[in-house]
Amino acid sequence: MRLVILVLITAVLATLANGCAIGKSKQYPFCRSDQDIEKHKNAIVRLVGTYRHVNEGKCRVAAVQLEDGRMVVIEYQPPLEEVKRLNNHAVMLTGRILPGYPRDDTGRRYLLLPHLVDIKSLEELKEE
Repeated sequence: MRLVILVLITAVLATLANGCAIGKSKQYPFCRSDQDIEKHKNAIVRLVGTYRHVNEGKCRVAAVQLEDGRMVVIEYQPPLEEVKRLNNHAVMLTGRILPGYPRDDTGRRYLLLPHLVDIKSLEELKEE
């Protein structure tokens, strides 16, 4: 019985040491430039830049402009409330960075730009 308890305690301590404790979030790499996109392609990243609303013909597009000027598409037809609140503001998003456009079988046309997909969070960064 003591051996079982000892094994369980060891397993719990190993889990905590590996950062798997409840409430502890994984720290994803930052993505601030085209170079970072290439380095972390297809990985989950924290994308940091300026929220931009772009009218592309009949389509409204939300994108993030990175430090080097590179645009990353985050959403097609974004909610107007989001656009009004975040346009030209610094933001950070967590999601999967794709160096090109997403592929699907719907026949939709995507802009030939990097895309952030599977977005888990979007927050405005306050200037200090």
